[in-house]
Amino acid sequence: MREDPLCCCEYRRNDGSPGHLLDLCCDCHDLDKMVDNIITGSPNDSDMYSRVLDQVEDRCRLPMKGGAIRISFDKVLPGLFIPSIFYLSSLHPILLSIFTGCIPVLGYLTARFILRYRPKSKIFVNTSYCVAFVIFYIYEVEFVGFFWNLPMIVSPLENLFLVNVSLWSLFWYWRVKAMAGKQRKLSDSKFTGDYCRICNDHMECRDHHCVWLDVCVFRYNYKQFLAFLVCTSIAALDVACILGSGACPGTNYGLVVLPGLCWPDNHKDRLFLTTGVYAGLIGISLVVLFVAQMIKLFRYKTFILDNRR
Repeated sequence: MREDPLCCCEYRRNDGSPGHLLDLCCDCHDLDKMVDNIITGSPNDSDMYSRVLDQVEDRCRLPMKGGAIRISFDKVLPGLFIPSIFYLSSLHPILLSIFTGCIPVLGYLTARFILRYRPKSKIFVNTSYCVAFVIFYIYEVEFVGFFWNLPMIVSPLENLFLVNVSLWSLFWYWRVKAMAGKQRKLSDSKFTGDYCRICNDHMECRDHHCVWLDVCVFRYNYKQFLAFLVCTSIAALDVACILGSGACPGTNYGLVVLPGLCWPDNHKDRLFLTTGVYAGLIGISLVVLFVAQMIKLFRYKTFILDNRR
């Protein structure tokens, strides 16, 4: 039997039944129950938050010809918040300090909540894509410029080095994903290794699941993951030095120019400085993660050698 066509404000729910955009304002039993339990101090079911999030996301849609399309929070929220954070941070140094201080704490709490109730969410990897795109756009388009309006702030050799390191970073990211995909195909026929509830697969000698890359790090892509950390941290720290020193010229230490302490009067320079600060924080975080992985690897090899003796 042929289904009736949908109007611009109608859609199909998760269960296949027809719905309307005005349903967003009513029939919210799970949401009402959750709010009542929070107010009265009663405990909520373990899957209550997950059901509410799925229900809200299923009802947030845009009217379109042929039926309202679903708005994915995993894609929309990073696209809204990341550029807004960069812009607001460039307005005043106090805002920059607040964001740099609060983002790690809020990010940790948000990550715990999302991974607990929506472990398969793609918001983390989409946030990584969005941050990388914003930094690339500000550096390559606004700071360096195109061929017809090059401001010649960055030397061609310096820009070529950064582009090459960034391409190597993308290459190692592709290798990490490719090796994980290869293992996922093998696990379909043979259930070996540690189980990952996010990937819903078994990975041999699994280390952890990186939500920011949306991939499991395990035995066969561990070296590629370390190479990705090295290239990405170098690229992020290089961008931080270039943008920071371009906005606030500092001291030259051979091939490296460290930015000085200032707050530019020009808003564009403030945006460059803000982007450099965030790129530096990302680079430092990746360096810390790389060192932690190397310490873990060293301890593991020491443990193996001790057992062989």
